[in-house]
Amino acid sequence: GRSTAEMSAHQSPADFKNKVHTELYSNYVNELVTRITEKCFEKCAVGATTSGRMDTTPNGCLAKCTDCYMEAHRIVTSTLQQRSSKR
Repeated sequence: GRSTAEMSAHQSPADFKNKVHTELYSNYVNELVTRITEKCFEKCAVGATTSGRMDTTPNGCLAKCTDCYMEAHRIVTSTLQQRSSKR
């Protein structure tokens, strides 16, 4: 395939910026999903079995854990967008 430099030579600066932004956001979302999966699995599955009690609703635990991470993500993203728009 062509190198990034070769491909960018045929794109407008705005198109290249959009492509980079899209790729960075995609990587960020993948990292967020991976982090949520690891943390919530450890908390809800591994943590429950090592504590000697298994949650009767592990899916409930996973849903709550995921909701907490997503709410935190929403708050952080909103705050960062507000700060960047003030500049």
